[in-house]
Amino acid sequence: MNSLGTYSSFVDPAKVHTLVVPIGKWEVQKFKSAVELLKDVSEIRLLDISAIESLLFTPQGFPHGRIFLDIITSANNEALDLFLYDFEPFRKIFIVIGLVNDESDPSLNLETLKEKFPAITSQNLIYTSNLPESFKAEELETGNVFRWNMDQVIQLEAIMCDISRNFLLALDRYYSSYKHVTLRSPGAIGGSTVLKTTLTTTAGSQVKTNISSKSSNASKRLSTFEKTTSNLKRSASLQIARSLSTSDNKAQQRSQGRQLKILGNFQLLSGRYVDALNSFTEAVVLLHIVRDNLWLGSALDGIAICFILLSYLEVSFHVPSAITELCPIHKLHSDSIPSTPRNSVTVAPMLSSPRNSVNSSSSVPDLDIKNVNLPFLIKAISDKILHYYNLTLSQSSEYVPQTVYCDILLKTLTFMTACKSGPNLESTDLKTIVHGLHSELSESNSEVPTFSKMEIYGFASKLFELQLKDMEILVQRNIYYTLAEIYGLLGFTRKKSFVLRLLLVTLVATAQNTIWTSDYHCLLEKMTRLYGIDRRMPEISIDDASKSSWLTFQKKALQLCLTVSERVRDYDCISKFSLLLITRYTHLLTRMEQEKILNTNILPMIESSFISKYWDPFLLREVSLVRNVSNFVTNSSDSVNDNILLKKNEFMLNSNPNDGQQVFNPFRHTRGSSVTDSTLNRPTLQGTFLVGDIVDIMCKFQNPFKFDIQVYGIKLSGNNAKYATIINCDLSENNPMVLSAESFTSTYLKIKLLKPTFEKHFTISSLSLSIMGLKYDDFEIVLTENKSKSTSMMINDRRNLGDFSIKILPEQPELHVVKASDMIENKFMFLEGTKQKSSIVLKNKSLNSSVDYISIKQISNIEQSLKSDYWKNVLPDELYDMEMQLENIKEKALKIIRCPKSIKPNEIAEVEFEIDTSYMPFELTDIEVTIEYGQYLENTEDVYVKQLKLPYNFTLKRSIEVTGILITQLKETFPDSSLTVDWIGYIMGKLKEDKNKKISDYALVMIDMRNSWIDGIKLNFTFKDYCSQEYFLEGGHTTRIIVPVERLDFNHRKFYQEPIPKIFKGRQFIQSGLSEEEISDMRVNFWCREYVINNLNCLWNLSTGNLSGDVNFRQFVEKFDPKMVNSIYKGCSQFDLNLSLSEREVNIGSNLIATVSLNLQNIEKEDLTPLFVNFTMVDSRCNIPLPKVNNRILYNGILCQPLFLSTEEKVQLEMTPIEKGDYEISVSISEDLNGETIIPNSLESVSFKVN
Repeated sequence: MNSLGTYSSFVDPAKVHTLVVPIGKWEVQKFKSAVELLKDVSEIRLLDISAIESLLFTPQGFPHGRIFLDIITSANNEALDLFLYDFEPFRKIFIVIGLVNDESDPSLNLETLKEKFPAITSQNLIYTSNLPESFKAEELETGNVFRWNMDQVIQLEAIMCDISRNFLLALDRYYSSYKHVTLRSPGAIGGSTVLKTTLTTTAGSQVKTNISSKSSNASKRLSTFEKTTSNLKRSASLQIARSLSTSDNKAQQRSQGRQLKILGNFQLLSGRYVDALNSFTEAVVLLHIVRDNLWLGSALDGIAICFILLSYLEVSFHVPSAITELCPIHKLHSDSIPSTPRNSVTVAPMLSSPRNSVNSSSSVPDLDIKNVNLPFLIKAISDKILHYYNLTLSQSSEYVPQTVYCDILLKTLTFMTACKSGPNLESTDLKTIVHGLHSELSESNSEVPTFSKMEIYGFASKLFELQLKDMEILVQRNIYYTLAEIYGLLGFTRKKSFVLRLLLVTLVATAQNTIWTSDYHCLLEKMTRLYGIDRRMPEISIDDASKSSWLTFQKKALQLCLTVSERVRDYDCISKFSLLLITRYTHLLTRMEQEKILNTNILPMIESSFISKYWDPFLLREVSLVRNVSNFVTNSSDSVNDNILLKKNEFMLNSNPNDGQQVFNPFRHTRGSSVTDSTLNRPTLQGTFLVGDIVDIMCKFQNPFKFDIQVYGIKLSGNNAKYATIINCDLSENNPMVLSAESFTSTYLKIKLLKPTFEKHFTISSLSLSIMGLKYDDFEIVLTENKSKSTSMMINDRRNLGDFSIKILPEQPELHVVKASDMIENKFMFLEGTKQKSSIVLKNKSLNSSVDYISIKQISNIEQSLKSDYWKNVLPDELYDMEMQLENIKEKALKIIRCPKSIKPNEIAEVEFEIDTSYMPFELTDIEVTIEYGQYLENTEDVYVKQLKLPYNFTLKRSIEVTGILITQLKETFPDSSLTVDWIGYIMGKLKEDKNKKISDYALVMIDMRNSWIDGIKLNFTFKDYCSQEYFLEGGHTTRIIVPVERLDFNHRKFYQEPIPKIFKGRQFIQSGLSEEEISDMRVNFWCREYVINNLNCLWNLSTGNLSGDVNFRQFVEKFDPKMVNSIYKGCSQFDLNLSLSEREVNIGSNLIATVSLNLQNIEKEDLTPLFVNFTMVDSRCNIPLPKVNNRILYNGILCQPLFLSTEEKVQLEMTPIEKGDYEISVSISEDLNGETIIPNSLESVSFKVN
């Protein structure tokens, strides 16, 4: 018997209640295991039982029969069923088995069983241990003391057969006491102590209406029925007269019918089902005659049970004619029913009674069970039973007890749910019915149940027509339990949860403690599952917190479960349900309710160690740095960054980026942390400290409940205790920190740092707290609450966890800036191109640690303003200029001249540097100097680097500027009178030195210089070995300076093959989209410009004599145009062209013809795209090109003429000079009419003179 309640089986009246009690020293679990083994062999075949001397109950009377033992471990219903034993004797416990696991005396044990259970007729002992030595072996023959080895199942089956034989012997003796006893109904025996069936007002009125309607329609309703019963009356009366007396008294008939009904009950228990069917049938005939409706309904119940059991044994039988007359029969055609293999035993002749007292006869023949819809027949019999029971409700003593009425309802319900195989009950369905098993009801196409869900649900509603609250608590328990299971099988989860709630309410309302057992823990767990409480974790799950639920119903269900747990004293459930209520339904509980749960349940459970962990995961909401008490002091003029651990060979004192593989990265020392720099990308790092420092942190706690929470202690959790400890924290049980109800509480803690973490972080992600007497437990820092899942990380966690991180370093040196420069606030003003030296004075304030490593780096505002991918969309020549400027700023604008290699404790050292403004563009305003220093770790070459950052501000004033630059090619020599000019003398000297050179091998670079300063400036120019004379330029004036340069020859320098160099290596450049020809032109232009810039120098001095400097031509000289390139670079032409004049000296008004001739023999392809010849006139005296339309030379034609390579050999231009002067004519070849795409050529300009 399940302690939660008994699931009613339709054949329960055929089962023998067997009580199993422990004797000796049993452990609970082992005893339960032994009882389960007994249940496994509780079905005993009569064939295996030895014969006894009893005609009524001998096993040989029906060897196919079974004895079903209902193994139970408690007998709480004995007192309740006492008045029902004469009416339903199967309710009595017939067998008691004592399980013995020691060597106690069997005789004493048997006497004890008889004393404690005097009403039980059969006492037995099963020893699982060795029998005592004093026990005589021959006493085993008495048959009630057995030895069982728990590993042998076959031995246990034999023992159970012997116990069943003892039961049959005891049953024969017990039945003999009924032969001469007048059987009375329960109401007549118990009177008012037996609860009469009471229907609700609506149900009762319906019953009365049905009874009155039946009496009014008696002529129609009872015509057939009375005709049948009159025949039965006459037949029965004749037989009764032979055995009893000549009296026709109804009392004697009633007595005989009741005796037959009781005999049928005993025959059911003994397994003789055919005899029981005959006894019940004869009882039905007699009881119907005398209108003994109560006993008649019980006899019909016995017949239905016989039908089920005979079908279970696969024994064929016929439905008695009395049943076919009383109940509607759903007949089946024999050809439509598939034959099933059944036992060949035929028991039809045995339907006649073995005694000669009654021989019922009827005009209606018996029906073969194969032709009957058995499930509908059983249901019809149950309906007829309820009909007869309803007829007894108006009787004063012969009424049906409500317990019996409920049992027939529950039995019928369990039977209906088990019928799943249609009109023929299959063996699986029969096994389910007989053994009280149950599985979920399905209405799928593959399995159509005999009774639909709605039919079963409608029949179950009859139970709610009864006044169940007036019944005994144990009976209510069985009713609600069975009803809940049935609703569960039907799939009605809400109905099941409703009924279970009624069960708990009923159990709570009673004062009986005997009904509570440990098995009710399963019932409570089932309640939480049905109400969806166990499946949800809203404390930590976002999905569960966002789902809607019936919170009010869940709260009430939890409160009910908590009350039941208190009654059961299930401390695990008390702890669980109390914490569920207080955490998930805080907003639904009042302050009084929460305080009651705390004081009544939670605190006692904490003291008893049933609650070992604090229930709110959101307790610790924040841990942050407040301030530090440290010997680490920074100067207001500098800033300190996080310490970075440099490993061996990772650093270089005053390193040159051009050496080795180090490459200048302008973003390496930017102010913001880079996503690629793992040492700086630590958003949770809140500081760097030294061993021995005391750090103040602030901790914020949350208390969402309506009662105060007390914190007894705070510690650092895990490995953090190795590196730091909390000091001056005197929390205890007598001096707790109180977290007020529904509030946030902040407290401040002092942490002393004990051990260095070196390159690792000291991270506090949780604190260990002792709450309200609980053991110390780790609580994570919950910064915020996640309302929904993150799109990037689908993590179902409501807590957005945080941490608090610092670095703990060993004792380090501390540099202090005594003087950063000679200027106030490090603000400098320079004249462009000048230089100045300055120094930084440093002091090591540490008394124990020396500075072994010093490195100085810098970054300018220009570098900081650039994007990280600035180089991706820049042409190679422009990128070279940009990165060269960055390189010059880094290496030359502020250059470290002298830096100490070490600084001893309390020592002062000086760092000297030079500022060269010639490498500073006017956009440069700030340079931040970073001094990295540290001390080598012991026995290693690793060092922790600390940083001092010194900002310098610069303002540049313009001095000498280059406003323009032109390059022209020399065409003719100079007279000797002009040799005094410095650049002419230089060229003529070179021509004398080298006879192979000619004047066209040189070009002139004409530079326009402007003095933007107020004072006059002296200029000196150099280009390779050329040195100019000193030029004086007054303030605000501009002059042109001519510098001779030697032209570059294509045959010696193939610039188009030399790629443009890259300052910073290792970058993956995207293709620029330029054609090969465009790339070649870019290279030629680039190298020609580099040739001029790298060799051209200009030194200047103020006329006042106090300042000097040089000019950085790179920032002034733009890209060269093709004409400048042709002037300085003797290129390679694709064609053999020649330029000539008809005369070199003409008068004004004379005609002059310029001819460009082409040698066609060098042309490989005939049909080519035409080229365009562009003529340009230049004034030789000032080297200024003449406009296309001018008043000095008239042109007969156009200056841009096409030249077809396949047909034409020359192009001519006629000119008429109209003004005196010296002129030059030059020619360029282009692919288009506009002259934009210039083709390199080797044509030199030709000069002429106009008189």
